[in-house]
Amino acid sequence: MRIFSLLALTALLYCPLPQGGEQCRYVKGDVSYYISENSSEYVVEEHNRSQAVSSRNQNIGERRSRLAALDVIGTYIIFKDWAEQNGLDNRYFQIFADATALHYNADVVGFQPQQSSDGQKTWRRWVCKKKDYNMLSASYKNPGDLPSMLAMSYARNSNADNAALWYSHDSSLERYFSFERDFLSGNASAPAEVRRARTTEDAFSQSLFSEETEEIVSVELEGPFRQFAYCELMTIAPLSAKEEYYSKWEASLGDSLWEDVLAFCAKNCRTPLPEGPTVCETILAFPGGLNPRLMRKSSYEPLYDKAAQAYSQSDFQGAIEALSESIDIDGISTRALNLIAGAYRLSGQPEKALPFLLLCAKIAPSTQYLCGNLVLCLSAMDYPRIKELCTQVKGFAKDDWSVKQIEKIDE
Repeated sequence: MRIFSLLALTALLYCPLPQGGEQCRYVKGDVSYYISENSSEYVVEEHNRSQAVSSRNQNIGERRSRLAALDVIGTYIIFKDWAEQNGLDNRYFQIFADATALHYNADVVGFQPQQSSDGQKTWRRWVCKKKDYNMLSASYKNPGDLPSMLAMSYARNSNADNAALWYSHDSSLERYFSFERDFLSGNASAPAEVRRARTTEDAFSQSLFSEETEEIVSVELEGPFRQFAYCELMTIAPLSAKEEYYSKWEASLGDSLWEDVLAFCAKNCRTPLPEGPTVCETILAFPGGLNPRLMRKSSYEPLYDKAAQAYSQSDFQGAIEALSESIDIDGISTRALNLIAGAYRLSGQPEKALPFLLLCAKIAPSTQYLCGNLVLCLSAMDYPRIKELCTQVKGFAKDDWSVKQIEKIDE
């Protein structure tokens, strides 16, 4: 049989084989096609989540799934050549297929379905001898540079796999903040145990008064989404579980620049959690590990003006007291978080300023005075990668004061 294909696959994911090899998965609606190969065969497994249909529709479905399985093999054959040229592995199958307008034709013989079962589920298994799949011609439009392909794939499907691939090529502050914003705001896919946090209003404050015990959930995600998930779980967990989730969050941090900042603060800026802690005391106990989108936002801050006046008169302790009460009672805001951090910094306590600055950065890294406060505090604590941080954080500094502080340290 000769087949002709104009292919635009849209949901190809990488996953490991139980035997330790690699395979690619193509998802279309309720159907998943898994392709693998050995020395003599291509194997495509079709798993369908939909209910059984009439025999007539089953025959139609079998013909369609046969063509889809053949298309997956053709795409896989061409993908391997492209991947080898670019030094990439099977995880980039989705990226290639999403970005490529692929044309090919081939002669295929002896391609029939088999039924497979694990005792609970049954699926079709298509096997094609490599000698029976004769690729006659193939062409594809150059998919462009890899960063653009990764960006396009993530835009189509903002899941952890696509984020991990993109982040492995671009771990800049801008990319980290973008992924974090997507995940913590609920605009990216997440496991069910993480997603439930987003349906609870002011989950963080409620967690401080909860005496429930909670099973510690392990999150199977790649790249930065793993730490975002632990951040979210730690925020909603009762006090008895927060410490362990924070440890898991800290252990999930990688070696990129911003993750290094977070790890440095987790090691050097923690304040012991007292019994019956307030919101501010909990922020100080878990620097960098809270999700502000699950915390109460202030709509009215009557104590902020009092704090600002004390700050302007160099009464930094008075400003800290007023702002702590404001955050505890009225909720968080970027201006309150940044001002209390400034008061701690100017009172000689940069280690207490940083937890509030990290929380503020999760909300809006371009907040006025935030970048200047951040680099001054880290510089005061002898953060070893301060020069590198100044270079990257300068792009987020929108106020002249922050730019001047960054330039002084970066000289």
